[in-house]
Amino acid sequence: MAKEYLVVPEAGEESLFTSLQSLGFRFGNPASGEISGWTQEGRQVFRDIESGLEAFRMGTGIQLWRGAGSDLYIARDFEEETIRVWFDGWTTTETAEIMEGLRRRGIVFEIAYD
Repeated sequence: MAKEYLVVPEAGEESLFTSLQSLGFRFGNPASGEISGWTQEGRQVFRDIESGLEAFRMGTGIQLWRGAGSDLYIARDFEEETIRVWFDGWTTTETAEIMEGLRRRGIVFEIAYD
């Protein structure tokens, strides 16, 4: 089964993160408090949100959390000048609710599939 993800124009970065936070997502893992992301070398942990966002802007994928086992993975696509948001582990209903929340907040995106 193909995995669904969002493609957001790179210019919408700040609005995307603000909107996700208003939907209850946080940078810190609720269980550990860690702010984490992923690179080719593996998992990365950041000392604060600013260093996590700085790494994101340089190409590190970052996680946003809404519960201990509920996270989104967000990464840049430098070639296409977009941001991609993956919903691994979310139900179809949960994914649709998040998308609707982003639409209501004015986030422009396309839906794509792996």
